[in-house]
Amino acid sequence: MPSSTFFHLPESKKTTIITAAKAELTRVGFSAISINKIIQDAGISRGSFYMYFQDKQDLIDFLMSDYKQHLIAFLEVNLQSNHGDLLATVISLHDFLFDHYTDRSQCDLYRNMMEYIESNSEHFIAMWREKQPFREAAVKLVRLVDPRLFKHPEQDDLISIAYVAFEILRSSLFLASVTNTDKITSRQRLANQLGMLANGAYRTEWSDTHA
Repeated sequence: MPSSTFFHLPESKKTTIITAAKAELTRVGFSAISINKIIQDAGISRGSFYMYFQDKQDLIDFLMSDYKQHLIAFLEVNLQSNHGDLLATVISLHDFLFDHYTDRSQCDLYRNMMEYIESNSEHFIAMWREKQPFREAAVKLVRLVDPRLFKHPEQDDLISIAYVAFEILRSSLFLASVTNTDKITSRQRLANQLGMLANGAYRTEWSDTHA
């Protein structure tokens, strides 16, 4: 994460740096990101960049963390408007993201962000799940879920179900972004997958006999 020096910068300067970083991640994927291009667009020196961030991965991780906070705020509002229906809220998030990234520049940014997550999935799981704020955010969201909708309404079970549902969403959106799938088709595919999660794919109770 950024240093305290970055967080003490004027808001306008932080915004300029973030905007430059987003522009570069829109232009190219993570592996091709140029720190020189970012500092040039942001009007800062290379030395200043390394006072704020350890490296380009540190910068992109911060962008992803900031992005996650915006998504959490969206989920809080929509869980309430959907009366605690977790899966309906996942569908709402799908529609929001699809609409939000219709613009070509936003679409490129989102696709590159998804590719970065896909190629660094273990890194993100470790980064987000090991941090207490992520756990606290998950608990906060689950408290807005209606437990009467679930066979297993315990908090840890609901958090696990939410993880699975959002992984399905992430994969669905990534697939749509690389195959140019239209919104209606992507939405239906996601709804079918969430339906299997909600209803269970097996006719009888299943357990891992090899555990």
